[in-house]
Amino acid sequence: MAAPVVTTSNATLAVTDPEDVSPATETGGTIIRLEREAPTSGRVGSAVLLPSASAADVDGSASELVVTVEDPSGVVTMVMPEESGGYRFTPTIPGEYVVAYSISDAAGGVSEETRTITVTGAPDADTVAKPSVSAAPAAEAGGPDVRFAAIGDIHVNWDELAEAYDFWAQENVQTALFVGDLTNSATPGEFAGLKQTMDSKAGLGIPAIASLGNHDVSGISSYDLFTQATGGQKPNADYTVNGYHVITVSPGSGTIDPDTGKPSGASGGNYAYAQSWLQQRLAAATAEDPNKPVMVLVHHPLQCTHYVSNEWYGTGLSSGCGDGFQSVFDDFPQAVVWGGHIHTPQNIPTSIWQGQENRSGERSTQGFTTVNAPPLAYYEFESGVVNSSPTSRGNDTTPDDAGNNRQTAIVEITGTTVTIKNYDLLADQWIDQTWTWDVADSVDETKSYDERFPFNNSHRAAQSAGPIWPEGAAVTVGDIASTKAMASFPQAVPAPNSVGDIVHKYRYSTVDVATGEEVNSFLQWSGFYNLPMPVDRSHEVWNLLPGREYEVRVTPINAWGKEGAALTTRFTSTEGGDGEGPFDPSSLTFDDLRAAVPTADLLDVGFAGGVATDSSLAARPLTTGADVRIENDSTVGSDVVIGAEGAATGIRTPKWTDAEYAALQDGFTLDTTFRLDSISGGYVDVFGGMQSGGIGLEAVGTSATTYELQFWYASPRPTVSLKYGQWYHVTAWYDGHDARLYVDGVRKAETEGVSFSVKPSAADARYMVIGGDANTSGALDDSTMDGRIAGVEIYSAPLSDKDVYRVATREVTALDTMPPLVRVAPEPAGEATVGTAYTAPRAEAVDNSGRVSTMLEVTDPSGAPVAVDDPASGLRALAAAAGDGYTFTPTATGTYTLKYIATDAAARQNQVTFTVTSTAGSDGGNPGGTPGGTPGGGANQGGGSAGGQSDPLAATGGPAPTMLAFAGLLLLAGGGVLVRRLRRRTEGQA
Repeated sequence: MAAPVVTTSNATLAVTDPEDVSPATETGGTIIRLEREAPTSGRVGSAVLLPSASAADVDGSASELVVTVEDPSGVVTMVMPEESGGYRFTPTIPGEYVVAYSISDAAGGVSEETRTITVTGAPDADTVAKPSVSAAPAAEAGGPDVRFAAIGDIHVNWDELAEAYDFWAQENVQTALFVGDLTNSATPGEFAGLKQTMDSKAGLGIPAIASLGNHDVSGISSYDLFTQATGGQKPNADYTVNGYHVITVSPGSGTIDPDTGKPSGASGGNYAYAQSWLQQRLAAATAEDPNKPVMVLVHHPLQCTHYVSNEWYGTGLSSGCGDGFQSVFDDFPQAVVWGGHIHTPQNIPTSIWQGQENRSGERSTQGFTTVNAPPLAYYEFESGVVNSSPTSRGNDTTPDDAGNNRQTAIVEITGTTVTIKNYDLLADQWIDQTWTWDVADSVDETKSYDERFPFNNSHRAAQSAGPIWPEGAAVTVGDIASTKAMASFPQAVPAPNSVGDIVHKYRYSTVDVATGEEVNSFLQWSGFYNLPMPVDRSHEVWNLLPGREYEVRVTPINAWGKEGAALTTRFTSTEGGDGEGPFDPSSLTFDDLRAAVPTADLLDVGFAGGVATDSSLAARPLTTGADVRIENDSTVGSDVVIGAEGAATGIRTPKWTDAEYAALQDGFTLDTTFRLDSISGGYVDVFGGMQSGGIGLEAVGTSATTYELQFWYASPRPTVSLKYGQWYHVTAWYDGHDARLYVDGVRKAETEGVSFSVKPSAADARYMVIGGDANTSGALDDSTMDGRIAGVEIYSAPLSDKDVYRVATREVTALDTMPPLVRVAPEPAGEATVGTAYTAPRAEAVDNSGRVSTMLEVTDPSGAPVAVDDPASGLRALAAAAGDGYTFTPTATGTYTLKYIATDAAARQNQVTFTVTSTAGSDGGNPGGTPGGTPGGGANQGGGSAGGQSDPLAATGGPAPTMLAFAGLLLLAGGGVLVRRLRRRTEGQA
């Protein structure tokens, strides 16, 4: 096996002349004391003894002392303490060595003492180049040519790593593959822990090959610490194990030093700097034998490949999804790319991915393999699923029933055939997922795509079906209260298949039987990651109203998103008040609706006239991206901004001040009216200022038709499932303790005890972007969305459920299913006299939209319409009044009908009816006179009753038969969504 030689380093340490420094120095609140002075000279090949040291922080909280030596070529080496005290290192080349004693305190400050030692003499040829990975043991007779172990995300779990070594020895593993995130914070002490664990298991004869992850890089010196801890390995290297290549690729920036394999700059998640080098190594490795697999260790998975990589991935080695996917591996079907980072388990078949079957043209024949490196530390999953605790209402992607999990993969290669078996170290049993394919088939383009890449998702999905329920399975509902209940059911099972399908998760849906409204919908994991799996599942359903009948529907979903039949049952919520339920629009009173709709004081962006404008009290100037388009949308009836994923279609506010962020910290409300059409990458942002903190709405694709909308930066964060191509009004709400998401004015998701940092830690990203996210460069193409936005508002306080509903129905009038309320006070007089003018009082009408108009229709005893005068305006019409009352003159005896009609912005109507008896006057009147108007023109009555009004506040009623011109009212009507973006005024007529 080739031995990498580390010869250069860009690490820098402070160098201090020892003559100018006393043995005890205090810096940064920490005192480091050397027991004696360090030597100033030494010879090549002879051990240099360094004194021990002690350190104390002023508050007594200092951590472990770390000693490093930087040689003349710049390589940094950690020095471990001797049992008898002190430290020892042996120089191998002449020149100046810098010894550093360093310690970090609880606040993150670092104090350091350095000494310089001059070494003379000739270099020792035997110690200049030590192999970084010792030769692998020979394969056993009759066994595979090579057997690897693969593991990801160790995160300083040294005891679990030692346990994994013991299992690998039992399985005759020849080499272990570590796929990054070896440490938590890339400290010298953590790298020392890695080295100690590996050294303690050296007797098992299982060398390790490792790449760095984002947690392993805190600066350029991290790469040297990695090299030292791993026995001299390079961050980027090409090894061979029993004739099979293993290429390691680590994140970084700049260029690769060909001698050390180090990047010239540090980076935690970008691999673009290594792209050309990697292609050269792949070409060389596959030229040796084009049918042999090549293992590649890359900590971050490639976007849109295996499970959850659509959400978390690295950059620089691939881009795009679907037909837009392209990668440096496209021309190398031999590549088996291992990715960690996302902490997902091997219990699901989509943790392996092959090909990209959805591409067209010459790319349609390209493909390769990616595999998840199973984590040694904790699990994480896809977004948008509630936690497994039966009372959870939000998710943080880490299931609360996963336990202290740990897994590993065993990779066996015989000739060109690869077999990957997966093992649960916690349960001490094999996972029912084994993946085998022949790389020679993958290379052979005369074969069908499915023969070449049998683990491509389209091929496997076609061989699967939605899960099925065992015979007699039923969903039961218990713990029924007025606002919530507990649904339980036995686990479904995978439909018969040959592709390792599983029951992945369940969709719960609760529907109000009377109205057909879905009041509660969420996803829950099946527990597939546990061995054994739980035999049943249960979860609370919520958002119930007292005394209502509901139907619960539970739908099982497989690994490829295919759904089985739903189990259903019905129950009735109790009448009692056992907690806060959802807001009931029918509870709105006349006075509620007469109150002004809240106004957004921090941000209120609309696009009237083709210009993005902030109409809030803050009146912020806005900067639009170069690709922004604003057009009228006939569906919503207003101007909207049109976004495109990856284009500069964001609209930016100026930076927010500390005082403005402080106004958000104890609670706020954010709402937006938008339509998302697609997500081609992993995620997009509808609205955001979310660089390491901040607030916003992020969307993650979950299927071809749905996506999850997440409320950031809440943790755990509320999420809701929405559909592409549909307009929504979404409200994000925070009160300093709990976080909620409302959809179309109705509360849909809630998490309690939320941790929320409203201010981004990056000072240059403290602004908001409509249609994207903020970043430190100020660019307006970050996470932009393919869709449309009609407006965004931010309130500096958490709105009540009532006001959330009222704001939503003001913005999207199609949501307004409630007719306006009408009140006439005082009531009209019940008697009139033929030939004498009669005055009817005006009506008051209110609506949750704040925009409503009233009119009065009068019919005579024969049902014919009667002309009505409006004394205040002098207008004579059958239309709405604007004065103090309406006047008409009865021309016949009998019963006249007065119908007050109110119409709101959604063209919904309500009415209240009174009757007036007209009699002949003292002069006899004209009882035989002909009523005015046309006979037979009667009207439909809603509220009220003959002989007078039964209820002066009417909340029901049918539409008037005739639509008339209303003075001073603009009605937006249509079959689609209706939006009015008029602020801070009430347009209704009282």
